[in-house]
Amino acid sequence: MEPSRIEKIRFTLKPLRVRLFGHEIYQQMETLDDIREFMEHHVFAVWDNMSQLKALQIELSTIDHAWVPSPYKNSIRIFNEMALEDECDKYNGENMSHFELYKKAMEQAGAKTHLVDRFLILLQEEGSMHAALDKIQLPDSIKKYLKINWEISHSGQPHAMAAAFFLGREDVVPQLFHKLADDLILHHPKELSVMKEYLERHTNVDTEKHNEHVEIVLQELCGEDEQKWKEAEAAAKSALEARFALWDGMLLLSV
Repeated sequence: MEPSRIEKIRFTLKPLRVRLFGHEIYQQMETLDDIREFMEHHVFAVWDNMSQLKALQIELSTIDHAWVPSPYKNSIRIFNEMALEDECDKYNGENMSHFELYKKAMEQAGAKTHLVDRFLILLQEEGSMHAALDKIQLPDSIKKYLKINWEISHSGQPHAMAAAFFLGREDVVPQLFHKLADDLILHHPKELSVMKEYLERHTNVDTEKHNEHVEIVLQELCGEDEQKWKEAEAAAKSALEARFALWDGMLLLSV
């Protein structure tokens, strides 16, 4: 049987994925201080994940003006369900987003949250991510990562946005954090129990269901348009390269 378009894209992306999974940063995370430093950087990627998901939900639906039916009925259901879980998950009887859960994990671990707290305040004051980034001292690697993904998620191309989200992020996240769950967290249960909870909620993926969602969404958004499939592949590639560059930036700062 001939491979599907998505299988072909995944095959093309495989070298980038292998390179990402083998990044040196995983060998450098050996102590609790290492994981604290990682979390202080990675929290911005957690915020970016929420931002990308909301951008897709908005792009595919009609929540910013008088309602009309979405032409992407299957995709919008999938993203609405994902947004419900990511924004309003239950933790200790409280409705909480995965971003807020991650911040709780940081606080328990003793990681600093003042930079991401300041970023959130600036987002509300400035009404623009780029303006907020101009007013805050952050490593260039974080700023570049956020700007690259913002460009994709606000491109007005839902097929590219979805490919970056699924193939450049959701496909790889479980394996990216495998080392953390297996090594560091097991050795620091008191400081990292909430981090363990976050990782379990965010990375325990039903592979069969995930692959079905990817197939449904990209087939609906790309159809038989070869140009859209090419743009989808390029967006996924950019997302993977941005993540690798973010890891590179963390590694440089930790030396």
